[in-house]
Amino acid sequence: MNAFPNPELARQWGERIGRFDDAGTTIAEFCQAEGYSVASFYQWRRRLRQAACELPGFIAVEVPDNQEVSVVPANIEIELPGGAIVRLNAHGGPSVFGPLLAAVVAATDAKETP
Repeated sequence: MNAFPNPELARQWGERIGRFDDAGTTIAEFCQAEGYSVASFYQWRRRLRQAACELPGFIAVEVPDNQEVSVVPANIEIELPGGAIVRLNAHGGPSVFGPLLAAVVAATDAKETP
């Protein structure tokens, strides 16, 4: 949420929208109970969704050539902190995916700004 001029406000609205998802009420009922306008709710929900859909730049990942590869089909989807999703449709095992995922996580951590 660092793309917002006021990250704290964006974080608060993210929490509010999360509470709405769990509330089981209409948007109008939720906003009235929380004390916010319906227009603000829709505006922030749209902003937060757009920010979540923005893709980060390409992160190069290298896996050593000497890793042993087993022939086991795998369909894996991993959601990383910050919303990035890693999808793997490949043959491999822990010896392949372990170093790959460690490199992705390390690269993702290095790209985060305080």
